[in-house]
Amino acid sequence: MVIPEKQLLARSRYLLYKSKEKWTLGQSHRAEIFILPVSRSGKKAYCLSDELRKIYNQNITKICCYAQVGALVQKR
Repeated sequence: MVIPEKQLLARSRYLLYKSKEKWTLGQSHRAEIFILPVSRSGKKAYCLSDELRKIYNQNITKICCYAQVGALVQKR
């Protein structure tokens, strides 16, 4: 069964709001074939936002958080 591109895009937009670990099998398949290979900058932006999400979801002090964000910026 072939899913039309418009429907695939509509189903895939919520992938950007979720961490990769929380994707279902179908979502990871859609990301593999449609979202992430489209552009290198899109994949880079998603990975950066995912790393920032992980930092801010930790239960750490503001200073530690700033240090981790600074290290992330240095790495990029």
